[in-house]
Amino acid sequence: MANPANNINPANRSDGYITGLVSGFPKFKIYVLLFALSFLAYANTLKNGFVGDDVSAISMNKFVQQGPSAIPELLTTRYRAGFRDKVENLYRPLSLVLFSAIYAGAGLNPWPYHLAAILIFACCVVVLFKFLDELFHRQQTPAAFFAALLFALHPIHTEVVANVKSCDESLCFLSSFAGLLLLLQYFDTGSVSKLVLGCGSLFFGLMAKESAITFAALIPVVFVFWRDGSTARKRAIVLGTGTTFAVYLLLRYMVLAK
Repeated sequence: MANPANNINPANRSDGYITGLVSGFPKFKIYVLLFALSFLAYANTLKNGFVGDDVSAISMNKFVQQGPSAIPELLTTRYRAGFRDKVENLYRPLSLVLFSAIYAGAGLNPWPYHLAAILIFACCVVVLFKFLDELFHRQQTPAAFFAALLFALHPIHTEVVANVKSCDESLCFLSSFAGLLLLLQYFDTGSVSKLVLGCGSLFFGLMAKESAITFAALIPVVFVFWRDGSTARKRAIVLGTGTTFAVYLLLRYMVLAK
């Protein structure tokens, strides 16, 4: 009698082996692997200098070059106010605060700034994997892994990671998805601390870049289509995140109105 296993396409056997390997891999090792691959993919940018918008955000930004003492100024002024007193309708203080902290220890040596950009991106990849894994109740770990791996290695992210100024993009992604992950954990466990931390993380995402406001639409989609359960927790998420967005918009209005 023929063995059914012999009729399996070799490519399918290979896919099944890889999927099984990922499924049985300890989660911590998956985090380390994704982090390491993300870092190695962009390690060559460590030798780069400042280019493009790095000039206005770092090398010629008078507030950033005052170090942490300028953080109050960075939090209450427009994005490029420290660059020739430029007036624009942008409010993205979080990356500038990061740059001011790095400047305090490294001055205008570009290497630490590029290191920070790579580390933030690597954290983005890990958080994306963990979010996708938990979104599907840890039943689709291989799919979550390959999605995160594709995100890590896709060349479309090259400009964001190689250009230090674009830490605002990476910080926005990292904080926003970390917030969404924490809200997911709150919904599944009922831990109020997760709700508070999730809203706080979303606020940091907004402070990194205003495009995080799109999560105002993404959050209801996640909890309407991907989670059934407590209506009270859904209301708490809507109230908490709605308050977070409102506080940010008010703060942004106050800064830009000056």
